[in-house]
Amino acid sequence: MVLSTVKSHPEGKNIGDVWEIATEPYKGEHFAVFPRKLVEMCIRLGCPEGGTVLDPFAGSGTVGEVASKLGRNAVLVEINPSYAELIKERCKGYVKEIG
Repeated sequence: MVLSTVKSHPEGKNIGDVWEIATEPYKGEHFAVFPRKLVEMCIRLGCPEGGTVLDPFAGSGTVGEVASKLGRNAVLVEINPSYAELIKERCKGYVKEIG
C-alpha cells in the first residue's frame, strides 16, 4: 500500500477562498459536467503526479480525462449505465473497465 500526502505551500499560502471558473459546453447527455479547469485545480492541489484520484460519482468522466492528462491515475465509479458509456467514450484509450 502506498499512502500519498500533499505538502502545504512553503509560505503557508493557499489559492484563495473563491474560485471564478466559467462553465463549458459538453456534447454528451449529462446535466452536471464539471468544468475541466475546476477539476484540474483540485487534482493539482490534492494529488501528486503518479497518484490516484477517486471519483465515486464519475458522471461523464471529466475527472478521469483530466487526471490522465495530468499524469495521475483515476478510479471512477458510476452506477448509471448510460453515464458509464459517456465515460468510455470520453476516456477512450486509457479506461480499463472492471466489473
